[in-house]
Amino acid sequence: MLAVPLILTSSLCLAGCSTSHSSNQTMTKTYHVVDFLKYKGTYVGDNSAVGNILSMLPAHNYMAGFSLQTEHKPYGITVNYTENQKLGPDNYYDFWNSKKPDELLERNAAALFSLVQNVDSIQFHVQDVGNFTYNRADLQQKYGDLSSLLHDQSSFNNFLNG
Repeated sequence: MLAVPLILTSSLCLAGCSTSHSSNQTMTKTYHVVDFLKYKGTYVGDNSAVGNILSMLPAHNYMAGFSLQTEHKPYGITVNYTENQKLGPDNYYDFWNSKKPDELLERNAAALFSLVQNVDSIQFHVQDVGNFTYNRADLQQKYGDLSSLLHDQSSFNNFLNG
């Protein structure tokens, strides 16, 4: 009888130790391609759809807003990132310092180009980090058919997680 509580207590301690250890490791986020596919074929003028896409991409916790340029071609999206007051300044700077912002934002732009059919350029303004601009033609030349990014779950995750 005494052995059962002892075994349960030991198991819980080991599980707790294991959990705390893994929380210190860098975890990659799973991006569900099916969540993005519902926005495939979106137009840059669809404020709601563009906002929903942006809210699922890496760095979404720091998005302070976006604007759409829909009056004339080339159509564009401008996204602003800044410190999230709820997460604090250390979290913001740790996030951007632990990444290569140009590569992360390039992948975000490629994902947007694969979903928003008429966007020609995307600008990202990241407070205290820099400004980054991407255009469809350059990323298509680099990655080929951008719609293939959404081909399967594994390759989409690998792409967004870099």
